[in-house]
Amino acid sequence: MSVSVRGGYDDLASEYYDPTRHPTCANFREASAKVLRDCFLRQPAPRGPLCEVGAGDSVLASLVDAPRARMDNLLITDSSASMLAYSAKWRSRRARLAVADASRLPVPSDSVELLVASLGDPYNEAAFWSEACRVLAPGGRLVFTTPSHEWAWAFRQGDAASETAEFELSDGRRICVPSVIHPIAEQTSMIAAAGMIVARVTDVTLGDIDSARMSPKLLPQRSKSASCLTAFDVFKPRNGPPDD
Repeated sequence: MSVSVRGGYDDLASEYYDPTRHPTCANFREASAKVLRDCFLRQPAPRGPLCEVGAGDSVLASLVDAPRARMDNLLITDSSASMLAYSAKWRSRRARLAVADASRLPVPSDSVELLVASLGDPYNEAAFWSEACRVLAPGGRLVFTTPSHEWAWAFRQGDAASETAEFELSDGRRICVPSVIHPIAEQTSMIAAAGMIVARVTDVTLGDIDSARMSPKLLPQRSKSASCLTAFDVFKPRNGPPDD
């Protein structure tokens, strides 16, 4: 049996989006895209700068790839050049790409109207939330999704100290990458400590996922009403919460 070792997303990039090898990633991506689409359509089309953090194959780009928003306002970032390469297709639509750590974004302060962190558990720490508050314009919005704590607690067998996700690669290696998932109250407190406010918390359940291939890692929660992903709709205060 192979031993798990610490790794990074460069180690995973070549097969991360393979739904046969990694159906859990595919299921979580589907769930995240669903809630992001709902959040995006619920609001007026953003006119100012947009940024997606830790994007890999950008979900936000697929949402703004329409006449209602300008692609040249979009910055797509990832700390892994190999993962970011999945978004290279959006350069032809004038989106900008940058290899950047989630806690050191190449963006001016108070400038971003919409910041998206889809499946942001790899960088879910105080440094990221502080950086998010720095780059958001007053009244700007951040949509953050993460595997739900309910799922993580069940799958990780109640090990609250476990802050990693394990991937078994096609060559037999087992790689552990950071995955920090907090209970909702703790996550909300972390966001508040950075100077932002949670306007809405949304759960995506197993029943909300349409995928025909359900990952065995989601099966510890067999009820279709069980939460598998949580989304935090966050804003940087100006005069109060934005209209919904």
